[in-house]
Amino acid sequence: MSASPSALATRLADEAAITRVLYDYCDHVDANRTDAIVALFSDDGVFDFGYGRIFSGAAELSRLFRGLASYEATSHHLSNVVIDFEGPDLAHCRSHVYAFHQRADRGSPMHLWGRYADIVVRRRDDDPASPAWVIRQRRLRAAAESGTEPEAGLLTRWEPIPRNGRDDPQPSAQS
Repeated sequence: MSASPSALATRLADEAAITRVLYDYCDHVDANRTDAIVALFSDDGVFDFGYGRIFSGAAELSRLFRGLASYEATSHHLSNVVIDFEGPDLAHCRSHVYAFHQRADRGSPMHLWGRYADIVVRRRDDDPASPAWVIRQRRLRAAAESGTEPEAGLLTRWEPIPRNGRDDPQPSAQS
């Protein structure tokens, strides 16, 4: 049985709104707008940066994104956005990102080719300035990187994307 025209219109509007949040994230990161970035996350929002580096809640997310000041410029390019709904108010997204970073201290470039796996939820408040959908959980994993400096004890700065039947990079709704 096919969806009704109104249900299809709602689903398409939700997909457009979610995609807009993902694009706004890149735009706000590149403009170094910490408050605007954090506003795209739910109050209990989590960013899993890989290798156990997990930032939870507005204060930790703000601390993470204030680190963008160490770059003279960044440019994030998002593609291959796929949205799978798990109900009217919850969706899983996956997208690919290319991110360029120009270090402020020495001007050297850094490149990341990776994947975001997100859980997004419908925001239930009456503030028309707030996005209709927000990121509850974002996981970043890398396909490749160049010009990066891993933290002590790590081989790479970003945790690699699981491949060849290893763990599914998509977060679960329970995590």
